Amino acid sequence: MVARSPAGTSLHRDEAELAITVSLNGVGEAFDPDEPNSSALVEAHGFTLLIDCGHSAVRALWQRHMHPDQIDAIYLTHHHADHVLGLVPLLDRFGFDGRRRRLVIHTTQWGINHLRRLFEIGFVRLDEKSPFPLEFRVAASGQAIGPFAVDLAPTIHAVATRAIMLSVDGRHFAWSGDGRPTDEALTLYRRAHVLMHECYAVTPDRNTPYHADLPMVSSIEGPERIGLYHIGVAMRDGVRHKVLGDKRLFFAETGMVLNV
Repeated sequence: MVARSPAGTSLHRDEAELAITVSLNGVGEAFDPDEPNSSALVEAHGFTLLIDCGHSAVRALWQRHMHPDQIDAIYLTHHHADHVLGLVPLLDRFGFDGRRRRLVIHTTQWGINHLRRLFEIGFVRLDEKSPFPLEFRVAASGQAIGPFAVDLAPTIHAVATRAIMLSVDGRHFAWSGDGRPTDEALTLYRRAHVLMHECYAVTPDRNTPYHADLPMVSSIEGPERIGLYHIGVAMRDGVRHKVLGDKRLFFAETGMVLNV
């Protein structure tokens, strides 16, 4: 894996082996005043998947000066505000900037119904007058999203949340979404080469019932590397200090690029 931070630090692996590129669009928790909401662009074979798009993640996407057709599909781990509320301005801007290509959003059936209500309130058109076709699909293990084979697993969170693993050419990348890992999620993560996992707290006593903490994430077996994101604002320095020198864990930063 190659991990490049904004400062340019890296861990090198043979570029010829690389199959998946992950750009961390945001690593912040719901109420982070500095970091965009946790979100990532995952690319392989010319296909780009956006994972989550919260209320502060959309600004970070705009700062990338992306072409309106660049994102092919979106996957939503769950429907809290810091994971979906950026969709309305994102889609509005896509239309303004001239997007005409179909965009597919993958989520749960409940999530599709939620998005229809959200888009109605936000004046995102879903009829024949929409500037580009928008399609909803119920995400499921065993399906494909572009070139990616998909596996999903539930996590323990305040609302229904599903971790996702994306596989291409024998390489496996997993993204936890929010929540504590279930047995199904732990089984999923064992096959991942790189896992991005939320890590709200430094220690269990400072945690909530619906988030993972550093000892919990550290005990996950299987992945070669585990990146920590969605860290509580008051605990960022503590988590950063704890993982210094760890060969497997790394402190995720907005703008970091991972080659899996």
